[in-house]
Amino acid sequence: MLNKALRIQDIDTIYAMRTYIRHIHEQIAQLYSKSNLRCNITLYRGQQMKNNEFEELKKNQGGLLFFNNFLSCSDNLNVAKVFANGNANDPTKTRVIFVIEINRLVKNNVKFANIHRISAHKEEKEWLFSVGSIFRIGWLMKLNNDGIWYINLHLTHERDLELTSLTQYMRNFIKSQNLLIELGKLMWEMGKYEQTEKLYLEALKAEHEWQRRSGILNRLGMICWKKNDLEKAHDFYQQALEIDQQHMSENDPSFSSIYINLGLIYLNQGKLDLAEQHFQHAYQLDLASKYPKKEWLSTYYNNMASVLAAQEKYEEALSYHEHSLKTRLEHLPSVHPLIALSHNNIAIILMRLNRLSEAYEHSQKAVNIASQSLLTTHPDTKLYKENLDLISESIQQMNSL
Repeated sequence: MLNKALRIQDIDTIYAMRTYIRHIHEQIAQLYSKSNLRCNITLYRGQQMKNNEFEELKKNQGGLLFFNNFLSCSDNLNVAKVFANGNANDPTKTRVIFVIEINRLVKNNVKFANIHRISAHKEEKEWLFSVGSIFRIGWLMKLNNDGIWYINLHLTHERDLELTSLTQYMRNFIKSQNLLIELGKLMWEMGKYEQTEKLYLEALKAEHEWQRRSGILNRLGMICWKKNDLEKAHDFYQQALEIDQQHMSENDPSFSSIYINLGLIYLNQGKLDLAEQHFQHAYQLDLASKYPKKEWLSTYYNNMASVLAAQEKYEEALSYHEHSLKTRLEHLPSVHPLIALSHNNIAIILMRLNRLSEAYEHSQKAVNIASQSLLTTHPDTKLYKENLDLISESIQQMNSL
């Protein structure tokens, strides 16, 4: 029941079993700390996947695979085959075996342990990975005539884990005393906006500390903005702003994010002067900070580019987007989701300028980066692929003339 709840994000069950989740994680972590791998090992997990999920996984070869449940494996391939062949005649599912390679010399932050001595089924030679394990997808192939697809996975290097916030969010979720907020952050990172809104509304009811209330209201505004409910988003931002104004000076840099978010609302509503005013004000607050950061400059460039694009000043918008990309590349990993966003934004502007071959290059980069740093089901990943398809169609139409 617990693993199913984690897999399908059954919020009520997860929250009810939060103590049990933490207890299992701590046991795995304790066993992991005592383990001392003397050689590389290969583990196997047999299961059946829905056909559409398997096709999506095939398209994401080289990308990330995130397990939001406890992952049970075996060091015995025959055990995995039993699970893969559970209902071999179901035409809606594909039989797969994950071949998980663990290099003892590669440092990573994923917790796993050999539990066959304490397992109720010792014959399964079971190993257990904690919640939130992330793997890099290697090769996929049918090795024999048994009809099973074998999928190679390997643990991401700890440097790879910096490319996605999923692991950190899950780690915070397990440790946090305010699980509604941390679970909400996890759902947000996965692009599950309906679940995120539900969690934050529940968290808001129980929260009395002003800073956390303001943060929750700001997040609720971001969710509504993602759902294109602009009026509701504006209301949440205003509530957050009013709380902060009661406790902070008007020049506090902490106001910056709310002003940016309000600016995005006005941008979407076509109130371009108001949007620009809010973006400028947010940037001035950032500059006045004791420790200004390059990421603020890249955000400012990106926001101003959006205003210029809405004014149909595409050449100027392109220049600002290029400055934003350059600045982001100076302080972020090359496959960070924000780098993908910049490439996608540049592609859209280039398409407006009818520079389709350049647009295609940037759009392809956005898709490639997203496949490495976001889940295949994330809304941004889908958006970038749709834009790439749109540009490809435009190129084909132009070539057919």
